[in-house]
Amino acid sequence: IFELSDEISEDAVRAVSQLRELGLRVGVVSGDRRVAVESIAHKLGINDGAADDQWVWFEQEVAGKLVAVQTARSRGAASVLFVGDGVNDAAALTAADVGVAVRHGADVALDSADCVVHSVSAIP
Repeated sequence: IFELSDEISEDAVRAVSQLRELGLRVGVVSGDRRVAVESIAHKLGINDGAADDQWVWFEQEVAGKLVAVQTARSRGAASVLFVGDGVNDAAALTAADVGVAVRHGADVALDSADCVVHSVSAIP
């Protein structure tokens, strides 16, 4: 048995930290399995256990990612920024107040976003 996982860049860790320092809630919405997503969230410092900070969504397809954007709004978010790079992110990128696609993503994600960045270090 072996496991594959995405490597978390220092840029991503730094971006999440800076966003949280600004008082913003940061979450992870992914189509990946629970164990992988929770590991990524932990490495990024997301979902530290506070009851109002439960923003880790796993095994989400198109509809689930859209629900995540709507849930953020219903939890009082003044505006929602969604970052994505895949086909399953297109609806959420469009529904968010600001949709950000990461360069080298799927064409539909790039077309659905309000802006495209070259790396997550450009976000905060």
